[in-house]
Amino acid sequence: MIVSHRIGILGKNLHGWQLLLEQEGVTYIVNPIDYSLHDLSAVIISDTADIHDVQFILNYLSGGGAILCSAKIYSQISGKRCKETFIRYLIEDSDSILAGIGMMDIGENASLPHGANTMRTNDGRYAVFVGELGGGHVVVLPFDAGELALNSRSMTKSFYSNHKRLPYELVSKISKGNLLKLFSRSLEILHHRRGLSYMHKWYYPKDAPSIFSLRIDTDYANPEELNKLYDLIREFGISATWFVDVKSQQEHLNVFKEMAGQEIGIHGYEHQTYDDYTANNQNIAKAIQIFRMNGLNAKCFSAPFGRWNSGIAKAIDESGFVYSSEFSYDYDNVPSYPFVDGKFLKTLQVPVYPISIGSLRRQGFDENAMIDYFLTVMEKKISYREPLFFYHHPKDKHNTVVEQIFDYVSRKEIQKISMIEYAYWWERRCELGIETTQEQDKLNIKISGSPVEVCMRITRPDGSEAFTPIQREINLSELHWKQNPSPVRPPVDIHRIHKFNPWILLQKFEDNTIGKIKRL
Repeated sequence: MIVSHRIGILGKNLHGWQLLLEQEGVTYIVNPIDYSLHDLSAVIISDTADIHDVQFILNYLSGGGAILCSAKIYSQISGKRCKETFIRYLIEDSDSILAGIGMMDIGENASLPHGANTMRTNDGRYAVFVGELGGGHVVVLPFDAGELALNSRSMTKSFYSNHKRLPYELVSKISKGNLLKLFSRSLEILHHRRGLSYMHKWYYPKDAPSIFSLRIDTDYANPEELNKLYDLIREFGISATWFVDVKSQQEHLNVFKEMAGQEIGIHGYEHQTYDDYTANNQNIAKAIQIFRMNGLNAKCFSAPFGRWNSGIAKAIDESGFVYSSEFSYDYDNVPSYPFVDGKFLKTLQVPVYPISIGSLRRQGFDENAMIDYFLTVMEKKISYREPLFFYHHPKDKHNTVVEQIFDYVSRKEIQKISMIEYAYWWERRCELGIETTQEQDKLNIKISGSPVEVCMRITRPDGSEAFTPIQREINLSELHWKQNPSPVRPPVDIHRIHKFNPWILLQKFEDNTIGKIKRL
């Protein structure tokens, strides 16, 4: 039997699902009504799917097919009622088949499917159903994951720490990195339940388990602070990305021109992010102009304070940057192309971890506590196979902490890469087209684009995985298979991050008060 490893998507306005599929790196086709069971390894049903598609779905399931859908769609095709509710967050069970998701912030109305048996809500109820229907296999989520992927709202969140006080930042309301993990694991389960291998383009060059990059927001730093950090970075052979707030750095832009092996980007002229396109565009344009006058050419941008909205997004995109990085759009995730005003932008988003040394310093962490915090975060991120992308301000000093981060990355032999290198690699990964068919242990792949440094990750129903360069013929029996590693379990008191954090209000009050005094 020959099976095509291709995902079908049913519905209208499928841009969120396409974003997830591109991140995951799987082949897909939109509205494949005329395709057979063996043409589609799994089918995604959007909440916008036409009710007339139901017969196709039932026929596909009856042959042993596999579908991913929301509780709303599951109710339509099964006749079983779902329960409307508000979900603040989801968290995996200790023995969950969906292990590796961790805690996922939602903060939206949703529906709990009948028979839900895994992933719990903030009030302890099961939220996801993994099982069988009509002769086939289903994973039923409490929401349309494609809609959540396009959610652009942000909120201030606390981040877990063993410290009494929790650091916080304004970030994407939806945990989009964990949404991708939930999506990926759901597709993997569906393939395995059909007795098929699951495969996707890997997230990093070759078979790297993770990668490391450092983003530096210069934020009013003086030349001495800049050079001290630069010397440390050079000592560890790191190509960092320096985002320059041009107005405060205008008198010493030569410091950046003289940096060897570093990437220099723009952090605006004024250290400010505005709500409207025009103001953002003018701020960016002035920064670009001054850069060019001083012989600097920036290919990347980072908005001050990590703020992201449609106005800044369109201004960034029209300025021709290769990528930008704003954690109120996304964090703890692989890159994506934002969908704004009916189209995918050309400028890639490269997320970073949103808590910096400055965030910890404000919560009273000493250097030892800071080091312990980042080492714990890095261990967790490696186990979840997330990128180790951090950011820092030279004015926050504590270079001993930065040195310990570098030392950890070196000891663990994590590949060091600049953000622009990763962005260019991700572009090539997106452009690489693969059409895979499987007959027993043989894969035949039609390739369009360059597969250089892009590997395929393949997993089997027995829980093993293998990595292989993408080539036209692959014999699964000849690959090096090993057990899929288990991610670190969430701390037992992880729920702390959703409790009231008084320091958020107190420090916002202090910031506003100091700001008013400065303006007087």
